[in-house]
Amino acid sequence: METKNINIPKNEYINLLVRIVVGFIFIVTGTSKIVEPALFATEISNYDMMFAPLINLMAIILPWIEIVVGILFVLGVRIKANVIWYVEA
Repeated sequence: METKNINIPKNEYINLLVRIVVGFIFIVTGTSKIVEPALFATEISNYDMMFAPLINLMAIILPWIEIVVGILFVLGVRIKANVIWYVEA
């Protein structure tokens, strides 16, 4: 079975709108995680994927990364690099 390339039209206004919406979502969710780090640490520990000493550290660091990436999305600064930086974190 062959896959077909789909040509998606590039519309700068749609890209801008999506970038701003996604950026604000990152900012709002990151801020809510900063307000209650204990709750976020509990949510991380529920996944049972991380060593216990690292849970609190991740609960403190991840929301700040999320906010920085959200701000950079809204401002349009190095979009491709921001996506890679967030995915790798």
